[in-house]
Amino acid sequence: MNTLLGVDTMGPVRCYIGLGANIGDSRATIAEALKRLNELPNLTVDTVAPLYRSAPIGYTEQNYFINTVAEVSTTLTPRQLLTALQQIENDLGRVRVMRWGPRTVDLDILLYGEQTILEPELQVPHPRMTQRAFVMVPLADLNPGLVIDGQKAQLLARRLAEEQEIYAEQRRYKDVVKKMNCNYSLYLVTDRAILEGRDLYHAVEAALQGGVTLVQLREKHTSSRDFYQIALGLKDLTCKYQVPLLINDRLDIALAVDADGIHIGQEDLPLQVVREMLGPQKIVGYSVANIEEAVYGERNGADYLGAGPVYATQTKSTPIEPLGVEGLRSIKEAVSIPVVGIGGINVRNVSQVRRSGVDGISVVSAILGSFNPANASRELYTAWHKKD
Repeated sequence: MNTLLGVDTMGPVRCYIGLGANIGDSRATIAEALKRLNELPNLTVDTVAPLYRSAPIGYTEQNYFINTVAEVSTTLTPRQLLTALQQIENDLGRVRVMRWGPRTVDLDILLYGEQTILEPELQVPHPRMTQRAFVMVPLADLNPGLVIDGQKAQLLARRLAEEQEIYAEQRRYKDVVKKMNCNYSLYLVTDRAILEGRDLYHAVEAALQGGVTLVQLREKHTSSRDFYQIALGLKDLTCKYQVPLLINDRLDIALAVDADGIHIGQEDLPLQVVREMLGPQKIVGYSVANIEEAVYGERNGADYLGAGPVYATQTKSTPIEPLGVEGLRSIKEAVSIPVVGIGGINVRNVSQVRRSGVDGISVVSAILGSFNPANASRELYTAWHKKD
């Protein structure tokens, strides 16, 4: 190993970041910390271990901790990374009062490539990490063969798990990474009526092959049992293409099939209730038609907004006055979360929508109304990414 004091590295370095919290809603705090981590310049969160609940060490008169480990790739120097992690801690309310005491959130550099760093404020590998089950168990989930101090992470984790209190809190936490990296650029909403008897799965798969980045299953006139079966089939299909699947309106179906999230409208369950029931790791979308609704959505837990209709559309039973491109732009400028334009969007007007600054387009007829959904998707994808 090299001994470096925060010097630049050549190319991205694989690092492991430990996260822990035991004040307030620890799961939500860790999810937010991961989101902010992924938003850092020159850093990408590649994968996240499951969550674990662990007994406090040192000062034991406090709540159990929620812990995990994230694997990231970064070109930030160790010192830059440390500063960024401390800023996230401060922004989320971390106050340093006592060693090993309660904390809103704690982010630590566990490993920075193969480097050894010895500074007064930064020591890597992290001191005592090989003595802590709450570090080694999630780290071994990510890289069981990793060798630290001559020992494999998996073997260290097994021994520490037998000696210290640690419990699996959540079987999988990969949804957080999928949520953070969600690509809203070409968002397909299904409508079997438009297919006129053609197979839904074949049409959606063709659309995925053409470049669709997100799928929402909408079933307005089918039984709950049939909706559930259709959702299971689409989940298998979207998993194959590593594209998120959202369920329209139906929280029960989203939970039953463990979808990646849900999209709700103004007349569905309250946004706060949906967020509470799905948890922080799932995607929650919210339909809006004006700035007031958009601001409400952002403040109450929406991950993205579907704003529209941008143009007149035939997919809504009750016509709504179109926003137009300027109305869409106003909504995008009023919030900081992603905004997707919805309604009447096709290959002829997609460039106008893109200039509004939104993060993507949501389409139904422009893809499923075509007898070649793959080509239709490909044309929309190309038009969306075309530079003026």
